[in-house]
Amino acid sequence: MKSLLVWCAILLCPIAGAARAQSSAWTYDIFVNECRKAGGTVGSTLEQYNRGERFICQRGGSGSSQPGPEPSCSRDAKINTDWVLSQDKGARLRFNQAIGAGKSAFDALLVAQGHNPGAQKSLLACQGWVEGYLRRLGENRDGRPAAAKPTPEGCPCISIIPTGNSDFEGRAEYRVSNRCAPLNVTVVFVDATATSLSARADAGLVGRAATVKAPATFRIPSLEAYNIRNDSGSYTCRCKPGACN
Repeated sequence: MKSLLVWCAILLCPIAGAARAQSSAWTYDIFVNECRKAGGTVGSTLEQYNRGERFICQRGGSGSSQPGPEPSCSRDAKINTDWVLSQDKGARLRFNQAIGAGKSAFDALLVAQGHNPGAQKSLLACQGWVEGYLRRLGENRDGRPAAAKPTPEGCPCISIIPTGNSDFEGRAEYRVSNRCAPLNVTVVFVDATATSLSARADAGLVGRAATVKAPATFRIPSLEAYNIRNDSGSYTCRCKPGACN
């Protein structure tokens, strides 16, 4: 009876979210190709992989199922990352081209190492470590240095003002505007009649403008603060009485 061999420890931490579905399918195809080149039979569908199940490659022979070997992330994966980013001009060019085509920095590494399946396996098995290493190096989606950590100087970029509108539940609407680079913004409300009550409203990633709503239970909603953040960090800005910038 054929035994099952589970490949790549990275599959213990499945990619989640619709935003990365295309990347997930592309990674799945790599495993399929590697399984078939090794003479195995694919035992997992793309749907199973997207649900977070382990990728299975069926092989003949005896023995129990066990995880494939995991390389040293701080050694092998680092070497394979550094080779692309700083040691080979052709690989760096392929990396930048993949970034320009819309791939993440991690997926761009896999493209640049397309000639080296062993390097790809090392990167895939250490995806979490590699992505953290890329952030520490300041590499982001477009290959430029990551944005600086937000500071008090970034507070004037954001303004939050009431629109005068309310929804059917009576929640007052506020417009969140941004005059600078995109930032994730979270607004903090308090009830002026009971300042011990507070609530947070997430505006998400604000490029130019977004809206948030105060809690319907607050009799007199008041703006207290707002948090600005990017991939490098965050900073909480305090509102002036009655308004935020």
